[in-house]
Amino acid sequence: MGKKYVHNEQLMCSVISLTYEFPTHRGQIRFRSGDCCDMGGCLKLFKAIDPNVTAIYTFSGDEPDTGYFRERNGKWEAIGGIML
Repeated sequence: MGKKYVHNEQLMCSVISLTYEFPTHRGQIRFRSGDCCDMGGCLKLFKAIDPNVTAIYTFSGDEPDTGYFRERNGKWEAIGGIML
């Protein structure tokens, strides 16, 4: 059956899945349990999908890891352990 994840150099972790909702400008990315991603790499990846991205939710396995939120001034805030 093969691996259920792929290592991504930009994110510096092993990715299971990525989803994006264009109407809400929000994305989700799931990593292998125990992994976390590089914030800069994550923002760059989602900005390439949609320059208007406003929120990114990351998960380590099934556990919420970090939420990245773009503020009105364009800066990003990272908050750990975000629950949806």
